[in-house]
Amino acid sequence: MTLRHLHPWPEPAALDDDGFQAAQDPALVLEAVREVLQGVFPTVTERCLFEAERGNQAVSWARQCGMYLMAGPLAVNVSQTARSWRRDRATVLHAVRLVQRECAERPATCQFISFLEAQTIASLGRLHLHRNEAA
Repeated sequence: MTLRHLHPWPEPAALDDDGFQAAQDPALVLEAVREVLQGVFPTVTERCLFEAERGNQAVSWARQCGMYLMAGPLAVNVSQTARSWRRDRATVLHAVRLVQRECAERPATCQFISFLEAQTIASLGRLHLHRNEAA
């Protein structure tokens, strides 16, 4: 099994019906990623995800998955992804490479990342719809 996005800079996600593209709103993408990560990793709090310390292994892996999703499949640029996670660009690039390597070596990890991506896209669509209804 191969991960659909083994390179860090995929083609930008397609526009939805009203012309929204995830990379156009990094804050909304971050909210969707955070929501999914906290659902999948219930012991990882929002504070843990964004604090300066590395945290334990679960926190680090959750954060790296989040950075990968933003900079990879959701096509948010590396600089914006770094700012969103309060990290530097090198950390984001390291996270992308780490997730790619883990996916290449472990099919179950590849499936897990694909699941996170699908859940994040669904969450992003719901958040975008909610934002439009509120406007």
